[in-house]
Amino acid sequence: MLDRTIPVHRSDLISLYYAMYAIGASAPTKITASNPGEFAISAAGLCVEPVKKATVTATSGVILFVPAFDFEGFFDNSGNKLTLAGADVEPDGKTLYSCTITGSGTYTYTIAKITL
Repeated sequence: MLDRTIPVHRSDLISLYYAMYAIGASAPTKITASNPGEFAISAAGLCVEPVKKATVTATSGVILFVPAFDFEGFFDNSGNKLTLAGADVEPDGKTLYSCTITGSGTYTYTIAKITL
């Protein structure tokens, strides 16, 4: 029996994550980048490519993302870096994370590593 490694690209992983959620009947909205790796996130959903930097104006919901190797973080509309609670983000270009936004007026951004 041959033991072969099949190359998987980051975009393949993100497509796989989206398909798994769709099959589970909870498909999130796709969030596309304005520039490669840069997102303006105004509503919950799944970032369709690895995230380098994201400006978040969403006030509730869950953002699903894969951090790019050069992940800078999440920022508010004024360019201030948001404080993230929960799990540390390891920018490896392949691990899926969620960012849950809660609160009213003052928001909390809680990160969780998603294990499949």
